[in-house]
Amino acid sequence: MQEPFLVIVGPTAVGKTALSLPIAQALDAEIVNVDSRQIYRYMDIGTAKPSMVQQDQVVHHLLDLLLPHQPTNAAQFLTSARRSLDVIRQRGKRVLIVAGSGLYLQGLLYGLMPAPTAYAPLRRVLHMYADQHGTPA
Repeated sequence: MQEPFLVIVGPTAVGKTALSLPIAQALDAEIVNVDSRQIYRYMDIGTAKPSMVQQDQVVHHLLDLLLPHQPTNAAQFLTSARRSLDVIRQRGKRVLIVAGSGLYLQGLLYGLMPAPTAYAPLRRVLHMYADQHGTPA
């Protein structure tokens, strides 16, 4: 049986990072970011992303994975998150999840609804329709 992990969750800029650092240090844990915006590079201020000084204090995972123009989704994020959990546990460390995105956290804890991935041809048709008839249509 795998050791459970601790979760700190809350909205942006309420102090999750400040709380997480001493806890992670005391538990010999690594932090897994579960935030849909902190995975993007250059989105530091509006997301209250941990500073480089804070990141140097404790190993952080899932920060700065993508450029702002790169799309992602919850399923892709969860694949990366599960990989990070495995890596941390293989190193014999504990896991501390710091979460700001409820959907991503729920998916990590309970899984996502089993559904097919987006169907690109239909998506293209719908975008063309919206371009011709406006978003409300």
